[in-house]
Amino acid sequence: MRLYRRVRRVGGKLRESKHVHLDFEDHDRAPRTLTLFTDDSVSSAFAAKLDRLIAARMAHEPLTGDLCLWLERMPDHLRGKLAEWGILDSARAASGKPLREHVDDFEAGLTARGATDAHAQLTANRKAKVIYTLAKEITESAASGDEGPAAGPYEIRQEALELVEITKKILAEI
Repeated sequence: MRLYRRVRRVGGKLRESKHVHLDFEDHDRAPRTLTLFTDDSVSSAFAAKLDRLIAARMAHEPLTGDLCLWLERMPDHLRGKLAEWGILDSARAASGKPLREHVDDFEAGLTARGATDAHAQLTANRKAKVIYTLAKEITESAASGDEGPAAGPYEIRQEALELVEITKKILAEI
């Protein structure tokens, strides 16, 4: 991995870019470049976490709680780029997307397949109600401690990812 600022010639003078760039090899050993942040320390921390993510991907290991949290908080354009390259699986990349957007995409898909607008809206609203009810139950069970003292943010995120997978299956059956 290599962190650097690009240098280019502007009007005869050399100028350094504001953003830090990262060159690295992904899990398939393909060379990749990302434009990161303006702050060197934040970019360096990002590179370290990305290195851990790629190592976990190569070893087919589950992600740790701090990596899951990092992925949740990652800017959408960076998460999308990692998903495009296959470093993140599509379910994990989609987990950063609000549930309402998933439901809206589902409704648009129904309309594109020939369903009437009324049917698409009714079906999407029903699916949204199921999804939000399940999400509420998961949140309440975690808050009430039903999962036991070992339940923490990582377990809640795992349940949320499972909920996304269940939702995709439900939506795909229609």
